[in-house]
Amino acid sequence: MMQHRRSWTVTLDGVERQIDVVYAGLSGWMSIEVDGQQRKRGWREWQTVIGGALLSCELDGHRLDARVTQPFGQQQYAFALSIDGATQPGSDAQPEPAKLKRQTLTAFGLLMAGIFVFTFVRVLLERLG
Repeated sequence: MMQHRRSWTVTLDGVERQIDVVYAGLSGWMSIEVDGQQRKRGWREWQTVIGGALLSCELDGHRLDARVTQPFGQQQYAFALSIDGATQPGSDAQPEPAKLKRQTLTAFGLLMAGIFVFTFVRVLLERLG
C-alpha cells in the first residue's frame, strides 16, 4: 500500500508528543496518530485533489488539524499540521482551496475537450473514409 507519512514532535502542556499524519494514497484513508496510537481516521480520497483533505481531533484540550493536498502537477503529497490554529514548523506550503479547485476543474475541462476533439475527428474520418 502506498502510505505517506509526516511526523512532528510537539510539546503540549509540558509533555512532548509525537504526532503523525498518515495518508494511504491508493485507498484514500487518512489518519492522525499520537505517540503511535491512532486518534482519528477518515476516508478522504477526493478531497486531496479538490481543496485538500482535512482531518481534526482533540488532544488534551488542544485541537489538531491535519491537511493533505496533492498540489497541481505534482506526484507527491503536501502535509500540514496546525495545533489550536497555529501551523507547525515542518508543514508544507498549502495551496488555497479555491486555487486547487480551479486548477483541478481546468485540467478536467481540458481532458474532456481533448476527448471530444479526438472522438469528433475519429468519427469524421470514419464517415469520410
